[in-house]
Formats: sequence, C-alpha cells, structure tokens
Amino acid sequence: MKTLMRSEFIRYRETAEEVISVMRADIACDTAADIPAYNSISGIELDMGSLAWDISSGELYGLNSSHQWIKQTGGTEENSPGSGEDEPSEPSEPSEPEPPAQEPSEGGEE
Repeated sequence: MKTLMRSEFIRYRETAEEVISVMRADIACDTAADIPAYNSISGIELDMGSLAWDISSGELYGLNSSHQWIKQTGGTEENSPGSGEDEPSEPSEPSEPEPPAQEPSEGGEE
C-alpha cells in the first residue's frame, strides 16, 4: 500500500491520449515493492527528485532523471517498480592505490 504525502506541480505534458501532470512527490509505502513506477499513477508522471519512504525498513529512495529509484541510505539502485533493473546493483569496492615505484639511486655501488 502507498499514500501520497506531498506533491508539487511541475508542468503539464500532453500526449496523443491525455494531458499528464508532471509532479514531484513524497510517497510513503509499506514496503519497497510498493514504490510506484514513475508513470504508474493514473494522470500523473513522477519527476526527478521525488522521494519514497519504505516504512517497513526506514529506507529512503530518490527518483533520478532516468526514472530509477535510488536508495539514498546506500546510493545503490534497488529492484523496485520503475527501476528498470532485474537485480539490485552492488556498490563496487574501491581499489587500493598502488605505491609509487622506487627510483634507482644515482651513483650506485662500485
């Protein structure tokens, strides 16, 4: 289940079939699976910057410009409706920087 807690009108977008309200919204959901796709609410298209709160886990998700929900607590894409991903993305481990190469000393041993 989900509920729209706050919305901000951005603009109208006209299609061949209808006029859609583009909105930035704050949504509360029972679980991450209830987070709506950007275009799944009739007559409304969610815009970048919309937020969804998963009440069961306390996680917060933000909608990016590619219409993907990104978990804000970890910065990774999640497998939620509208993310366009089948599996959650895992953050990559940063690699250790390699130490600088030792320069041979001048005037070696004789």
